[in-house]
Amino acid sequence: MTSKQQVVARDLLENTGKPVSKAMLDAGYAPTSAKNPQQLTKSKSWQKLMQEYLPDEKLIEKHKKLLEVRVFDRFVFPGYLEAENASESFSRIPNCDVISVGWSGETTIVYFSVPDYRTQLEALKLAYKLKGKLNSNVLVSGEKVIAILNSSNGNSSGQNA
Repeated sequence: MTSKQQVVARDLLENTGKPVSKAMLDAGYAPTSAKNPQQLTKSKSWQKLMQEYLPDEKLIEKHKKLLEVRVFDRFVFPGYLEAENASESFSRIPNCDVISVGWSGETTIVYFSVPDYRTQLEALKLAYKLKGKLNSNVLVSGEKVIAILNSSNGNSSGQNA
């Protein structure tokens, strides 16, 4: 692996969302090389570097945690509502957990948590992109995220060559 590859890897890890091509230019790659970042990300030395910076075991652990990431919010009902009735209303929302119900003046406040799907998707996309295993076929439909990953041996059919 080259020192330029290490600079690109560090830059991408520190500046999430930065395009690989921009990181390559900043590291001193020629503009013609930066126009085709797949040459870098699909190289054996890049894959080895990614295994060092982002070992599969670490990604798997993070993915497990990301699958549980939640966002906390509140909803204000006008008027007084019994805690049981407020909780029952939220029980119909898939994957929604009521944390507490409170009252303030003439309003009922329900504090709840729901999965943070956007954060989960972005973190997963970034990790796979850095490892060079994500192609552009990512679909989001409701709660389901479907990503078509490139195989590590370059054979996208999933069959061994």
